Amino acid sequence: MSGSRSSHFSLPEYQPVSLQVLEAPFTDEDLGFVCALYNDMDMKYLHRELEKPGDEYTLDTLEELRTGRCRLARENGRTTFFLILHEGKPVGECSVLFGQPWVLGTDKDNTAFIGIVIAKEHHRKGIGQKAMQLLEAFCSNQLGATRMELGVFEHNTIAMGMYGKLGYSAFDKYPDLTWWQGKCWPAIHMEKHLQAPVDKEN
Repeated sequence: MSGSRSSHFSLPEYQPVSLQVLEAPFTDEDLGFVCALYNDMDMKYLHRELEKPGDEYTLDTLEELRTGRCRLARENGRTTFFLILHEGKPVGECSVLFGQPWVLGTDKDNTAFIGIVIAKEHHRKGIGQKAMQLLEAFCSNQLGATRMELGVFEHNTIAMGMYGKLGYSAFDKYPDLTWWQGKCWPAIHMEKHLQAPVDKEN
């Protein structure tokens, strides 16, 4: 892939996982992978909200993804999107929104709010954990972040377990945020305080 991918972030201890920065205007090639990732109906319940029983997930288009990412980058200033690579091939996407006033925790100016999605066929291979550790290193070294924050649906116990092993703890929640299997679930907000610098970039 080429075009919007211009900056690579990796550390020896987390190889063969690395991060590739996605920058506007976001090529069709890059977004084609991202679109397929977010349109996997077996995974949408992990990262998309359903407001009421009987609602159904809808498919995202390339232009919707492009418009949404451009808007975030424009409105939130310090926003970074990445492809997650394993052995040089894309297996997921993650994002960092830094210093945003709407984060729930304290020290908002130094908080990196992160989101991460890994393709289903690459779950339970340790890729998500290494990608999270790389994100922490990037946020500490490149942005000066001292605190990480994320949101995860309460029914996503596997992800919550991984975050817990990495040192994240729950501190708040958005109640009744999404419907899944006949029940309304909250989004749990988790945080981790970083010791800067986390690591040195390779």
